[in-house]
Amino acid sequence: ELRLVVADARLRSDTTWRDSVQRALADEDALVDVHFADGVSRDAGAALVHALRRAGTLTDQHRSLSRVDLTVVVPSRVTSMAGYAAWRTQWPGRVRVVAAGAIPAVPADTSPPRVQVVGGARDDIVAAAFTDRTRPAPSSGRAVTIVRDTMIAPDTLRDAVVVEWPLQGIPAGFVARPVTDTVGAVVANGAVLVGPFVRSATLSDALRARVDSAERASAPAQVVAWWSDGEPAAVETRTTGGGCLRGVAVPLPRAGDLLLSVEAQGLRDVVLSPCGTSLVPVQGLTTDLTRQDSLAPATALRSVPEGRVTSDPWWLTPALLAFAVAALLGEWWWRRQETAA
Repeated sequence: ELRLVVADARLRSDTTWRDSVQRALADEDALVDVHFADGVSRDAGAALVHALRRAGTLTDQHRSLSRVDLTVVVPSRVTSMAGYAAWRTQWPGRVRVVAAGAIPAVPADTSPPRVQVVGGARDDIVAAAFTDRTRPAPSSGRAVTIVRDTMIAPDTLRDAVVVEWPLQGIPAGFVARPVTDTVGAVVANGAVLVGPFVRSATLSDALRARVDSAERASAPAQVVAWWSDGEPAAVETRTTGGGCLRGVAVPLPRAGDLLLSVEAQGLRDVVLSPCGTSLVPVQGLTTDLTRQDSLAPATALRSVPEGRVTSDPWWLTPALLAFAVAALLGEWWWRRQETAA
């Protein structure tokens, strides 16, 4: 039996979750393999993708294995769980899910924020959208500052949300793209806003490294909106002042109701949400054991079943090509003779 543990790479240095899976590891008759995977904190489905690949490799190497017991260790909150439901159908057995406390759960604050839009042009589409959404303006509570043409030092703000969404130019953490291109949609909070959008910025290497880092940074960063091709469109960075800075690289038309549309709800929610609450809790995944009680059969996971030829003979491809060329030449010669006759 293979006891496979797939854990988020960000949890590599966190030992608190290991006690939770000790029973899965303690078996002298089982082959135990702990695999750390990137991308699990962005979508829990990445753990299943890595599990399928890892299980396929190990069951190929160890033909005596008959079953696979899978344990997935994920942060308590992830960016998305959309991929988990899709990839769960591909794993042919039960999955034990352990939610580690690497990312603390933040209680959602559903109260309307005090929104201030700094800068921008007259009749700015962003100012119109967010001032309409917060009327009547609350006298107290959390604050969201949307910066359109000037920059506020985020470290001087305490427990505040600063959104850098420049009317022109590029937000902090992004750099100019070598070539401007057009992208068809932006995805935020599960909603798709269709463009077209002229994309002139891309994530800087420094910020991309912080987002992709396997270790928890002192000021962590996470993607909160994506372009339709998977590139980051907005990134949230926690600040030392206790708040967060969101850089939004989504250009908008000077006028219109694009940001007021139903499809823009996800993007509006991301802009106004409290720091860290764009993450999705994974409590529902811990009930996955009730879905299937049986372990995954190794035969369903092997990429190359036993006894199957792993590759074609070296001469087969050249022979087939030669045969195809000969057939074409023969047909050409026959048609030429028929025409001459």
